[in-house]
Amino acid sequence: MVWGNEVIKMCSSDIVIFAEKWHELIKMSSSDIVISVEKGNELINMSSSDIVISVEKGNELIKMSSSDNVISVEKCDIVIFAEKWHELIKMSSSDIVISVEKGNELIKMSSSDNVISVEKGNELIKMSSSDNVISVEKGNEVIKTSSSDIVISLEKGNELIKMNSSDLVISVEICDIVIFAEKGNELINMSSSDNVIFAEKWHELIKMSSSDIVISVEKGNELINMSSSDIVISVEKCDIVISVEKGNELIKMSSSDIVISVEKGNELIKMSSSDLVKSVEKGNELINMSSSDIFISVEKGNELIKTSSSDIVVSVEKWYELMK
Repeated sequence: MVWGNEVIKMCSSDIVIFAEKWHELIKMSSSDIVISVEKGNELINMSSSDIVISVEKGNELIKMSSSDNVISVEKCDIVIFAEKWHELIKMSSSDIVISVEKGNELIKMSSSDNVISVEKGNELIKMSSSDNVISVEKGNEVIKTSSSDIVISLEKGNELIKMNSSDLVISVEICDIVIFAEKGNELINMSSSDNVIFAEKWHELIKMSSSDIVISVEKGNELINMSSSDIVISVEKCDIVISVEKGNELIKMSSSDIVISVEKGNELIKMSSSDLVKSVEKGNELINMSSSDIFISVEKGNELIKTSSSDIVVSVEKWYELMK
């Protein structure tokens, strides 16, 4: 991926995506998916045998409809799944990982047989999910992930992080770097092939592995781990157990029904795993998620995002807001 007038190309055996930023064109073509996006005064239409997507820019609307997929996005000037400086939308399915980051950040898409190479400035990202290998070169930083045994090694300077998820052991975070990538002070990456989510916001690190529902939260000297295979919660912090307060931020974890509430400023995140419902409120912004049909709706000012699928999870971040 190259920015400005340059182009993003993502190619898979069944998916081809051409994305040019700003005044440029985004196209997605598959055996059953055709997406064409034109910006400015142009119109985006996406049509497939079982997928119909229409995108209008400006005060426009993005809609994606499928037999198992409905995505609807209203934004002022975003692109598909997309990208809007201070905003981030990410979508992950059982064999599809789409990461769209902010500002000068990057787009990563991985399918069951996808190989994607993205170049952006000094940054190179390669993803091959046939063996689920990801290598990221960014400055002096190299991140590699192999999910055959789901081993992640991260190098930055002389530092090295390794993660082995064959027994679902995750060891993380050095300096300001988290697995898969990092940009500015903000990072979110999602890999749903093994249902692992990595999120960093300033000094806060949240990791979730839903294969055994492991959640790690690190902020400053603060660390929370949750394993719901036997619903065990361990919290490392001087005087904190299951409840973390830091500044205006409050995190509560109740493993009886695996409920997580996060309050931060005007932001409220709630998770109830009985029906896996998540709701995020921040200002005029509301995100609701019900995994009975894995339905997500995001309302933000005049902006509306909806996603419904049996195997798709959408995360939306805007500054201090994070929702997986």
